[in-house]
Amino acid sequence: MNQTSEPLHFHTTRLHLRPLLADDLDDLLSLDNDPEVMRFLNGGAPVSRQTMAAELLPDMLSEADAHPGLGFWAVETRQDGGFAGWVSLRAGVPPGAPASLGFRLHRAVWGSGLATEGARVLIDHAFITLGLRELQATTYVDNVASQRVLKKLGFIETRRFRYVKEPAGLRETFVAGAEPPWPGDDIEYRLYRSEP
Repeated sequence: MNQTSEPLHFHTTRLHLRPLLADDLDDLLSLDNDPEVMRFLNGGAPVSRQTMAAELLPDMLSEADAHPGLGFWAVETRQDGGFAGWVSLRAGVPPGAPASLGFRLHRAVWGSGLATEGARVLIDHAFITLGLRELQATTYVDNVASQRVLKKLGFIETRRFRYVKEPAGLRETFVAGAEPPWPGDDIEYRLYRSEP
């Protein structure tokens, strides 16, 4: 993987992606306390300020330090600079697994194509700048909107599995109990870099 040292900013027609900051705490709390946003992650359960500040946000911020070129980017709309959510590239778990693409956006921008637009920038970054050959992403079987985004980006379904919170090595961007609050499977998707 190629190494990068400067904070990475990306621009699209409608978006500015900048590295996530500790100052984004309030915006992240607002995002994660929308029950519809979190419906397929933790069943819509609220997240406390303490949990976000002491657990979730530090883990998100540490990704870029631990893995240069990867991390979490705040998604801001260029029209008004508003915080629309985040997109991410995380190192694979276990080590050696493909890096993982993620996104979480406010309900107000759902269906606008912003998730696809922001994620596409990170895919280009992963394949062109970092030289990665493969990415993965997961979503819950009933989360049709996220599946639509992944398919639009070219991801293909590779397996279905029953989510179980592993006691070691599993990093999450949400608080979950030992058992998920839903009865179905998660779907893993993969995207492979096209050869030149």
